[in-house]
Amino acid sequence: AVLDVPVPATVDVNRVSDLLRQIGEDAYAEPELSQLLLDPPTVMGVQSIDVTQFQVRVVARTLPGKQFDVGRALRARIAAGLLREGINLPPTLEGADPNGGG
Repeated sequence: AVLDVPVPATVDVNRVSDLLRQIGEDAYAEPELSQLLLDPPTVMGVQSIDVTQFQVRVVARTLPGKQFDVGRALRARIAAGLLREGINLPPTLEGADPNGGG
């Protein structure tokens, strides 16, 4: 499972990497996920950078065919962990209001 996590460019990349590493270790410690994972998810580092955000890649090696289940579970944990730390995910086109409202 490959996850590119969008993070505002104003946030310290080392802080985010440490947080993602901890989330991966916590997920691997959970019985429901550890049976699907071959090892703890790995933070590969910054995948891309633009003016407003950067993306940090997380890779989780899974049992065959389980990458989608693991990806969904990790995305939920990552989103919750970032919000808990006060790091808001950047808005995306899918989440933007088409009328321009906020």
